[in-house]
Amino acid sequence: MTTQSTLHRNVFQHPFQRIGEQIHPEDHQSQSPSARGRMWTIVFATFVLLGGAASAVLLVPNIQVGGNDFLISFMGNSGETLAADGILARDPESAYSATSQRVLVVWAGVDDATEGQEIWGQILDSTTGGSIGSDFLISDSGDASRTANDPAVAWDSERNRFLVVWSSDATVEGEFEVRGQLVSVDGDEEGIQDFLISSMGPVGDSDYDARQPRVAFNTTQDEYLVIWSGDHDTGDLVDDEFEIWAQPVDGAFPVVFFFDPTQVTSYGPAGDPTWDTHHPDLVYNPDLDEYVVVFEAEYCCPDSDIEIFGRRLRGSDQLLLGAREQLSHMSKINAGFENVGRGLRPSITYNPVDQEYFVVWHGTGWSNFVGEKEVWGGRRTASDLAPIPFSNSQQLTQAGPEGADFHSRDADVTFDHAARKYAVVYRSDHINDNEYEISVLLVNTDGDPQSGAPEAGLRISDLGGWDATSPDNTFDGQEPTIVATGTEHMVVWAGDDDEPWLGNDDLEIFGQRIRIPGTLFTDGFESGGTGAWSSQSP
Repeated sequence: MTTQSTLHRNVFQHPFQRIGEQIHPEDHQSQSPSARGRMWTIVFATFVLLGGAASAVLLVPNIQVGGNDFLISFMGNSGETLAADGILARDPESAYSATSQRVLVVWAGVDDATEGQEIWGQILDSTTGGSIGSDFLISDSGDASRTANDPAVAWDSERNRFLVVWSSDATVEGEFEVRGQLVSVDGDEEGIQDFLISSMGPVGDSDYDARQPRVAFNTTQDEYLVIWSGDHDTGDLVDDEFEIWAQPVDGAFPVVFFFDPTQVTSYGPAGDPTWDTHHPDLVYNPDLDEYVVVFEAEYCCPDSDIEIFGRRLRGSDQLLLGAREQLSHMSKINAGFENVGRGLRPSITYNPVDQEYFVVWHGTGWSNFVGEKEVWGGRRTASDLAPIPFSNSQQLTQAGPEGADFHSRDADVTFDHAARKYAVVYRSDHINDNEYEISVLLVNTDGDPQSGAPEAGLRISDLGGWDATSPDNTFDGQEPTIVATGTEHMVVWAGDDDEPWLGNDDLEIFGQRIRIPGTLFTDGFESGGTGAWSSQSP
């Protein structure tokens, strides 16, 4: 593999901020709070003065901080497009080092039309959003006929380094396995390069695969847990019978010598490939030394409704705890299960303050316009994944008019300790049909959206010069992910933009820092009048 130092390149640190002046890296620390985006805007205020009383006032903050839609990746040459030559960046994921206040963003990208898709990374300063060094190559799958995809990353708090995992057919073309690479907070590769984590089916057999890996670090056991969706030949399992698997990886010396993963799921009769489980996610709970793995699977039978399920795993040995829990209820009970409800691509976070999990996903419910995708969510107790409250599958978004062909999808979630809120990021064409932008929805710890009803959230991207009065669906954002960075959060996504060095379908990775306030609602005029009120936060 080529060393990382030879693969660093010069990139644009901060593209133009379309709202206001250009933001330069050296300006970040000198900007006043208001100049950095911590402005409060009254977007809805109804004052009903009856005998001196006033109704509630809803204040919605501009939660963006620092540079706007800053560029993180730089694949290929300026203006090269996916349609023209396959140059692209997609599937971003990120992890935060609290020790160094740095974020590692990883993605799958093609840098040269003569090369295959590989995994790339970029180190960011979480306090400014600025790039530290340039984007760098992490994986080495061989030649242009091989592919690395589905990256994920976790931070090791014991040694202040990251483990990046992905799926690749580096050994045998078409045989996808999970591989890993240690990366320092400076962006340097450490340890054994591209070490193998999974081994599905006979060695060299491309009929068996491991895909869609995710990873978390266990601070109690000092190890990582890597999960994936894969088909295997162990026991009565057969080709194309996809289940979820889990493999621990030692934190001190992360190499897998014995491939003996835990089978997390067992759907349908053994040997029946018509049942599937896909798109897993996981979170580690240090209070209980447990993992929770969530995934999508058919509800009852092949070609039935797809729902979100969860399993608890003991941290010390990955022993399955309790029963499999159905976390979503997208279909009406006894509706026939004719693939009407679909819960897809779950994401989970842990709330240590209230000892609970919050799971989000996108999909269509039995009460929705058929085909209209929205973001849904549900709270679950840490001890047994019981729903909080008993009613779950709360609809969190409503893109466009109800029943219209507008969508919210690709949700990711994290917990904000200071504000005690959940932050959900997703892409939506809420305003203009097929013009997808990235939004953030703040959810209270009672599981309801901040406004108390499904809404579109706060738009934080403006790809292609977003304009509600002059829609342009040429430029879009997709695949957003969010990571907590102390008092802020970093949102990253894949998208195309209309800046001079970019072009339509020239997919790159973008980022935005956000800061979540603690209180958005104020009941009445506590000062006794309106004179002391301001449109800015203190």
